[in-house]
Amino acid sequence: MAGVHFLMETAAMVDQIVNTTALSFVLTTDELILERLATKATRHIMEVLEDHQLFDHTPFENETQEISMKRYREWEMNWWSNGHKFPLVPMRLCWTTLLMASFTAEYYFHNCRLTADGSYVSKDVSLPDNAHLNMGIFISKFFSLPDVENPDTTFWSWEAVTG
Repeated sequence: MAGVHFLMETAAMVDQIVNTTALSFVLTTDELILERLATKATRHIMEVLEDHQLFDHTPFENETQEISMKRYREWEMNWWSNGHKFPLVPMRLCWTTLLMASFTAEYYFHNCRLTADGSYVSKDVSLPDNAHLNMGIFISKFFSLPDVENPDTTFWSWEAVTG
């Protein structure tokens, strides 16, 4: 969610590329930590892990090619046969698309407002009352609870830009 927010706040294309590269670095930090800080035993265990076979391609005893293909279609190509999912619709892609859509909707819900013409624009941006963030302000901002903004500290608003 933080990565989506980070990239959505980037306006310029060059900054978007730099921020995407920075986010890629952040997402690979766990592998960097494993590579540099893990013990030799841990690295050895991770290196010798083997892939899990999702489907046994070796034919059963006295099984013909046609029977093997029928078994494959029954087990792998059905929508919900024996708990297996349809392989042409990858579940990771479905989950990634769902999460991306929900994080983008969350971003617009928390940071934008609907105008009269049906478009979304940024909410007014105000300076904080003080430099310290207490728990109440943190929770109200996290859950987008309405707060009373001081109009004297607003330094950007859509109405000021559009006149």
